[in-house]
Amino acid sequence: MEQLVWQVTDSGGGRHRVEIAKPSFLAGPARAFSVDGAPYSLGKLFQRASREVEVELGPETARLTMHGVIPRAGIRFRRALRGSLKPWVLLAYLFGEGGGASGAAATGTMLTWMIYTLSVGGRDRGSWVIRSVGGVAEAIQFAKPGAALPDENSDQWP
Repeated sequence: MEQLVWQVTDSGGGRHRVEIAKPSFLAGPARAFSVDGAPYSLGKLFQRASREVEVELGPETARLTMHGVIPRAGIRFRRALRGSLKPWVLLAYLFGEGGGASGAAATGTMLTWMIYTLSVGGRDRGSWVIRSVGGVAEAIQFAKPGAALPDENSDQWP
């Protein structure tokens, strides 16, 4: 899995490394990060709101924000009908045979985006975007400062 790292130079010329811990299947999205090796937390396991932490980075303040995006219901429904939920699986589920198979097929509809954004001294330094389906990270991509990020209307990104 790719390292989620920003290499940042502050206004005083100091170089810093901000690194997000890797997400895991059991623990979910990463809620810990480090700045120049010093550990920080983005909060508790169960918290639905966006998380934001400020730390001193040389003469400036750095802000790391974590927020999750779940596509709206219409997109999740279309994903279910677009091949991850086969008609025979639905019939098996309705008639009591193979509920596990339909449950497994339905995990394909559980698309989420986890977005980590760093700003230093009020300037955007870009975002790491993790695309997960059924709780498993499928793709990690860096978005340059100012780039469009996934929202509740996103099925694919970029």
